[in-house]
Amino acid sequence: RRSRRPRFRRNTPTMALRPFQMHLGRAAAGQRRSIFGAAYKLAKSMMPPISATEKAALESGGIGFERTLFQGGAGGLAALRKYDPKLSAREQAYMDNEVAQLCSMLDDHAISEERDLPEDVWNFLRRKGFFALKIGEEWGGMGFSAYAVSKILRKVQTASANAGATVAVPNSLGPGELLIAYGTDEQRSAFLPRLANGELIPCFALTAPHSGSDAASMHEADGVVRRAKDGGLEVLASFKKRYITLAPVAGIVGLAFHLRDPEGLLGGVGTEGITIALLERDHPGLVIGRRHDPAGNAFMNGTVEGSDVVIPMSKVLGGQGKAGSGWLFLMEQLSEGRGISLPAGATGGAAMSAVAVGAYSRLRTQFRVPIAEMGGVQEHLARIAGNALVCTAGSDLVASMVDNHESPSVLSAVMKQQATARGRQCVTDAMDVMAGAAISRGPNNLVINGYQMTPIGITVEGANTLTRSLIIFGQGVTRSHPHLYDIMRTLEAKDDSTGFRRELLNMVNHGVSSSLASIGARPRRLGIGMQGGTGHERPGDAAPFTQPPLPPRRPPQVAPCPRPSPRSRRRRPRRAAGARATRPPWTRPPCSTTRRSSAASRPPSRRPRTCPSPSAARSSARRWSRAASQTRSPPSSSATRRSGGASATRPPRASARSCTTPCAASSRRPRRPSTASATTSRSRPYARRSRWSPPARSAPPTRRRTTSSLPRPRHSSPATRASGACSRTTCSSPRRRRRA
Repeated sequence: RRSRRPRFRRNTPTMALRPFQMHLGRAAAGQRRSIFGAAYKLAKSMMPPISATEKAALESGGIGFERTLFQGGAGGLAALRKYDPKLSAREQAYMDNEVAQLCSMLDDHAISEERDLPEDVWNFLRRKGFFALKIGEEWGGMGFSAYAVSKILRKVQTASANAGATVAVPNSLGPGELLIAYGTDEQRSAFLPRLANGELIPCFALTAPHSGSDAASMHEADGVVRRAKDGGLEVLASFKKRYITLAPVAGIVGLAFHLRDPEGLLGGVGTEGITIALLERDHPGLVIGRRHDPAGNAFMNGTVEGSDVVIPMSKVLGGQGKAGSGWLFLMEQLSEGRGISLPAGATGGAAMSAVAVGAYSRLRTQFRVPIAEMGGVQEHLARIAGNALVCTAGSDLVASMVDNHESPSVLSAVMKQQATARGRQCVTDAMDVMAGAAISRGPNNLVINGYQMTPIGITVEGANTLTRSLIIFGQGVTRSHPHLYDIMRTLEAKDDSTGFRRELLNMVNHGVSSSLASIGARPRRLGIGMQGGTGHERPGDAAPFTQPPLPPRRPPQVAPCPRPSPRSRRRRPRRAAGARATRPPWTRPPCSTTRRSSAASRPPSRRPRTCPSPSAARSSARRWSRAASQTRSPPSSSATRRSGGASATRPPRASARSCTTPCAASSRRPRRPSTASATTSRSRPYARRSRWSPPARSAPPTRRRTTSSLPRPRHSSPATRASGACSRTTCSSPRRRRRA
């Protein structure tokens, strides 16, 4: 029986070491807690507090496929296939008729000279619903899609930049969209039909002298809740706004101000904060100030002011219950307008630059060649065409996303910043190509007004520097990263060190896995399967990054069969005079189809495959020498064999594979050649001097063995078999023939 021995598990400490290990584990855990605790305290001290306004702006809108781009993958791009914007039959008819007629009525040079649109153009815009493109048909508007609005704005922009700005503002950020989304039924019934028929031209007052990019501060717009004479509530507001587009001709003003309730009169219905009120032009205390001159452009822009203006609570957008929610309304509506109107204007300007400069460069001749054939001009033309195409594709994408009931706040900011910057580059390139023809004002100058309009698009609705720094990188990275916003929430909680440690480790894990995935590795040991996402996706997020499949194996390349070099060719054995060769010379095998040569295409090796070991060869030689001595056949003279005698006395030559056993002499230790062999070698100049001369065997060895069970080799002739050794010229071994 096998003795039973106690079996112990591997890596299991003994009872004596267990307390020490537990102490080490507690010490390591405490050290980890101390490290993460110190990091948590440091992060809390560095992070500034987030106000309610900033939090509302950070959480406004939604995140789509751009989340995958910020995470470092490209798997979310497959979701773009569902966006296929198209115009309806009604929208296409409007483009072909009303929009085409409006473009034929516009004279951009005359508008710039008069600093205003003609009266018939104003009336045409009112009658045909250009100020109500997005208001529903039930209210008398056109009810077009965002894609149709974008196409209309692009075409109008190509005819006149000033007319394009006039049409864009009411359909971008104005009381019409705010009323549809957040207004009460009484407010919609009172204002939407009048906005649809053109009776009221809207504008929105947001920017103040000290509240530009930081519009949420509202230093010059303040309102206090007080009790009205009839027992209700009202707001006493003072404000001072500037840079308000269409303010000089507006019939209704959307006013943004900061609401305060020091006496607590709201009673829980509504809160303090940014509030929006709708005031008509003839409202008591409302003053439409003087008109601005925005970089020499002709569109309407001015100021809106008021001091101690009484605003009834019924004029607050959405009623008293929506008081203090104005900033959220602005963030959601600005994201759509920012991604539709301004990119459409930049796209129209880029398209106009491409058409104008392309025709001019073909007609303009310098140095007896069209300037379009010059390399420097072609560089400008290529950049204009590329930027115009990028702006067109981006505008179509964002418009299709809005029509799909999405609110791409980050992507609209990206589109606004990129489209306006690319549009400015297009106009600058056009000015460089047209040179003097682009700086002289006149009816035939098609780019000067667009050149003056580019700073407007760069500045309005959030300057590009602010848009890029705060929205694209601030809001975009924070919302798109799978763990960054969660870390910010743990820091805001002030006492969630466990959650901070968990999310920090998740962030490190995500960073390492993304870095490895960028170089083609598949980090599965970190617990992150690239085929299934990071495991921390939230509902409504884009599809996780999917590792692309490996490329197929490269098929073998077909290469021509190389001709063997002279050194690699086998030398044919020298044949004696009068002897008949029975083995055909070695020929090159047919070419293989791949670079890898098959076994059949390789030349035969120097050593025959049938040759046994040297000991077996010596044993075989002894056996056949003994057999030859028993038969008493006269051995052939070695000198005769070496001298290459007549073919009549020499046995016929065997083929290359007729002998399965090497010569007996070849299995012995090399010896110095004898005088006869040397003389014979000198008589044959092309033969090598042999060091494998077979020794003469006069008597069989004393050691005897039976040979009945041994295979019988095939020699060239009975006389050779009787002699016990093959001659150098008759041996079928290829190595022996080469030596000969």
